[in-house]
This record gives sequence, structure tokens and C-alpha cells, in this order.
Amino acid sequence: MLNFITWNVEPVLVHIGPFSIGSYFILLIIILVYILILGYRHFFQRKENKISSLNDKKETITFNKKSFKLVRKDDQYFAYVAGLFIFLRIIGILGEDLNINLSIRWYGLLWALGIYATLLIVTRLFKNEKLPEEWVDKLFIYTVVGTIIGARLGHCLFYEWSYFSAHPIEILYIWHGGLASHGGAIGILVAMYFYNKNVSKKGYVWIFDRLVIGVAICGASIRLGNLMNSEIYGSVTNLPWGFIFAKDRMGDGLPHHPTQIYEMLYCLITFAVTWWLYWKKEAYKKNGLIFGVFLIGIFGSRFLLEFIKLDQEAFESGMLLNMGQILSIPFVVWGIWLIYRSSKSSKTPKAIKS
Repeated sequence: MLNFITWNVEPVLVHIGPFSIGSYFILLIIILVYILILGYRHFFQRKENKISSLNDKKETITFNKKSFKLVRKDDQYFAYVAGLFIFLRIIGILGEDLNINLSIRWYGLLWALGIYATLLIVTRLFKNEKLPEEWVDKLFIYTVVGTIIGARLGHCLFYEWSYFSAHPIEILYIWHGGLASHGGAIGILVAMYFYNKNVSKKGYVWIFDRLVIGVAICGASIRLGNLMNSEIYGSVTNLPWGFIFAKDRMGDGLPHHPTQIYEMLYCLITFAVTWWLYWKKEAYKKNGLIFGVFLIGIFGSRFLLEFIKLDQEAFESGMLLNMGQILSIPFVVWGIWLIYRSSKSSKTPKAIKS
């Protein structure tokens, strides 16, 4: 008899509380004030840098080294993301008949860490190409907003529209769960259209040749969050690495494919390939090549993996291809076309003057 893996991890990392309503408002105020202070420091630093640069470029460098030791810039971004998730969680708790009990869930934390990792990776790529520093700042905001809004709307529209069309206000209740990766991808696509139009003006695909390298890591982090939630797993299996998801109250107690781990693996492999293409082959000079490889690696793997995943919604039962596969096909086709186009073109983007 095979010894299958019993997955018995709690989706909640830590419980804090219960506290009084007043305590929650105090905590909320502290978080908001902290974020405002970070934003003010960031704005003030940029203003001073611009003034310094008018006099002497060397003086600007000296100013940067001496100022703002209390808060590293990287910490600002993490605080923004963490503050957003905590804020939404508090609002959700207060909305549930004031049954107050604050908790930090693995899923939300791993979402925040994934976005933070994406920021660090893209920052390094932009520095390598000597691109303007403020581009990273704005890219971070556009990406976070586009991802969260797109992922939520994608779940509501693609998977549970029959319910949310009758309860539209609940689309805002992201603390109740329901984020779709395809929706997040579409949200990023829309956000990057505006980012290219308002900030970089380097071309739509050009942005994604850099951004998706970090997004692959973010995808792996999110799938780890799905594993912690004991959700979105595969069909029953007799393989020795089958997982019995003991914390899934709707589960059948049988071993299933841990498809969350499979998806983590193809995200990490896609990251490794795109990272290698960028640094070793300088593939970013061929517009669309890295982005095309990413689309095929992520959505091509997702398409195949869906054959062993359980249906997420009842309407998918009996479908030849489920919703995840249908939504993946356009991305795979786009990836193939991008790789083909990049192989036929020798044109490289012009360097930015710094």
C-alpha cells in the first residue's frame, strides 16, 4: 500500500485578536500614516534630487548616500503591497457583522511577496539597461493595480458570472476569495498599455520582455498560496506523491495530483529560461522573444495541465476544453507569433539616454 502525502497545513498563518472595534481603527490609522510617511519621503527625496541635479550631478549622488537612511526604497514598495492587503482584510472583517478577528493568510502574504520579488527583478533589469529610475516606480503601481483588478474581475466574469451578475457589489469583496490568473494577465496587459502610453513610450511588447521575467516568479509564489489554501488541485491519482488535502472541507479524502506544485515548477522553469535568455543571449534586443517564450511556457503548460485538474466551476463539467484552457489558447498563439516575428526581425530597440 502506498503512503500518500497528507497535506494538513492551515491556510491562515497567524490569528491576531479578537480585538475591540476601536483597536482595529487604531491599527488601520497606524498603517495608513506609515504608508503616507513613506510616500512623502519618496516624493521629497525626488524633489530634492531634481534641485540638486540642476547644480551638480555629483552633488545628487552625495545627497542620495546621506539621506533617508531610516527607510530603504525597497521597503517602501513592500509596505505599499502589505498595507494594501492588510487594509482590504480589515475592511472585510468589519463587514462581516462586526465579527472581528484579524488573520494573516498564506495566500495574501505570498501574493505580496510575489509582487515584491517581481519588483526587485525588474529593478535589476532596468539598471542593467540604464533606464530611468522613476520608470520602475510607476511600473510597480501600474502592475499592482492592473493585476489585482484584473484577477478579481476575471474570476467574477469567467467563472462565477451567474452569481456576481445578481450580486455586483460583492465583486469588491476580494477578501472572500476568487482571483483568476488569466484575469490578472489581462489586467496587466491593459495596465501596460497605459504605462507605455504615459511613461516608457518604448513599445507595448518591449515592456513585457522585461516584466514577465519577474512575473514568472510571482506566479510561482501565488501557486504556493493555492497549495497553502488546499485549493485548485488535480484529479485522483495513485502516484506516490499524491496529496490528500485534509483541510479541504469539500474534499473526498482521496489522493490527488498536487497541480499547484506542478504549476510552481513550470513557473520556475519559465523564469530560469527567460532569465538565461536575457543575461546570456541578450534576447531583450530582439523585440518580443522573451515575452513569446514566457507566454508559451506559462500558458502552454497551463493548457496541458488542465487535463488533470478538477473543474473549478460546475458549468465546466462535460466541456471538451475547460475555461482555463480556452483562455490559454490566445496567449499561446500570441507567443508563437511573437517568437516567429522576433526571429525574422533584426531590429533592436534604441538605447535610452540617461
